[in-house]
Amino acid sequence: ITMPNQSVVKELTTISGFAGDKTAGFAGSGDSVQIRIRDLVRGTTYWNWAGGWTTNPDSWGNAEWYSGTNENTIEWRRWTGIPNWTSDNNYQLNIRAKDRAGNWSNVYSTITFRVDQGPPDTTITSPSNSSLKLNFDWQNEIFATISGTASDASSNLLKVEVRVRDLTFSNTYWYGLGSSGYWAVGSTWVVASGGSGVSPVGWSYSIPISSFVSGRRYSFEARAYDFPGNIDTTP
Repeated sequence: ITMPNQSVVKELTTISGFAGDKTAGFAGSGDSVQIRIRDLVRGTTYWNWAGGWTTNPDSWGNAEWYSGTNENTIEWRRWTGIPNWTSDNNYQLNIRAKDRAGNWSNVYSTITFRVDQGPPDTTITSPSNSSLKLNFDWQNEIFATISGTASDASSNLLKVEVRVRDLTFSNTYWYGLGSSGYWAVGSTWVVASGGSGVSPVGWSYSIPISSFVSGRRYSFEARAYDFPGNIDTTP
């Protein structure tokens, strides 16, 4: 099985893999490969390829596309009739293949995966939302640090991005990293440190204190990405 290719996915529109038989040969057509989908949350519930779910375990759908001339390694795919996945749900795929002699696989190729379509949560803890002033230590510190946490109910975190805006101007944002950063026209997001891993994670982003001007107003936003590709839509 080559797709899905990870244990948690945002969507799955194609199921694919390879099959073959070096002894009896492998046709790579019709019902040479069959697919079964099980909903692990519902238990003994299988996808009926005509539509809907059933308790009948003999619910197999044929692969619809094959490619290759080497009967040991024929690629197959199926993309029609796939169910509408439920977020935060666990599924299992069973794949069986048939050789030219009509023998089916004694052991199914099996993969279990989870569907995660929900965005992660991102929080800025410093400076706090109630802070009206940024009281950084101008004399003893070189960098002003923005920090917070990110979490996801189903997946690991991929990264956290930060966007800093100088509200004195209509479209001025912070670009770059650390001492090499600068203010420029145009919205941009920069990657924070420590924003990946097992949920929850802590993250931070530092800007030279000298880059801030006393008396000006600034806005700070942060958004997290999880591994399946969901993004916090309310940074």
